[in-house]
Amino acid sequence: MTTKTAFPSLKGGVARRTFLHGSLGAVVAGSAGLILPRRVRAADSGLVALVHTQAAGDNGPVDSMIAALKKLSGEKGFPIRTIYAQDPATYESIFRSLGDAGAAVIATTFNEVAEPIKALAPGFPKTRWIQIFGDPFDPPIPNVVTVSYDYYLGCYLSGLFAAKVSKTGKIGYIGGVSIPPLNADLNAMKAAICLLDMEIAQMRTDIRQAYRDNPVVMGIFPVAAYNGGPRNVTKLYNVLDRMNVGLDELSRPPEEPVDTPVKCPCVWKADGTDVRPVSIPRYNNENRWYIEKYQSIVSLFE
Repeated sequence: MTTKTAFPSLKGGVARRTFLHGSLGAVVAGSAGLILPRRVRAADSGLVALVHTQAAGDNGPVDSMIAALKKLSGEKGFPIRTIYAQDPATYESIFRSLGDAGAAVIATTFNEVAEPIKALAPGFPKTRWIQIFGDPFDPPIPNVVTVSYDYYLGCYLSGLFAAKVSKTGKIGYIGGVSIPPLNADLNAMKAAICLLDMEIAQMRTDIRQAYRDNPVVMGIFPVAAYNGGPRNVTKLYNVLDRMNVGLDELSRPPEEPVDTPVKCPCVWKADGTDVRPVSIPRYNNENRWYIEKYQSIVSLFE
């Protein structure tokens, strides 16, 4: 089970912590509500437990999970229990105790609980298990759902941008412990950096030259390549041509706000001394909004 997130147009961007804070809480509430058996959802019985392996109290993702579970409990009328499993040696005993108590749902966090779930879930087939932020089991376990995130796609875009703005040829990444999801984020950044020159090499000559002359503004073309390969670069070029925006007219947004409302997603066209927005027509909705997001990131460094 993978949660995909479309990036809206945000001037300030979205922090990883903010994204996880909201989305993990939604996962707990949404997943528990969806997989609870009907008899549990309709009655005041059937324990739903959240076993978290990170401490609460910092207004972070775990606090969001607990708050979401309490809210759902109040709405649906089922009992809940939250347990902080600080010591990995206690994971199995905690899960076994909950299973023996007849818990309807056990939701638990992160990759470190994978082995205890694998060992115990088959022995408690009536208990539904949710592993939040983990890799799917192979082979699948019928009463286990794993939740992960395609956050690495955004990291690919970060890698594209970092490769263009770095003045030292070095890129930094802080990801915490080495676990598969965070490794995927790092590898996506590496792939973007390594593939950037390959993608540029496949662009038509005039686009490639314009990119080398103005890599920040023309970065919309590598973004298009990321989202659909070299053909998508040509599509974007043709769309700009229909919009009457030449490569030499593409610009950064103006420093001062424009007088007329801006209909996003858009590109910015230099018209004499003025810079005005030109809305991107519907030719590839995902690509349009990736371009808008890229330009929002660029604006942070102005």
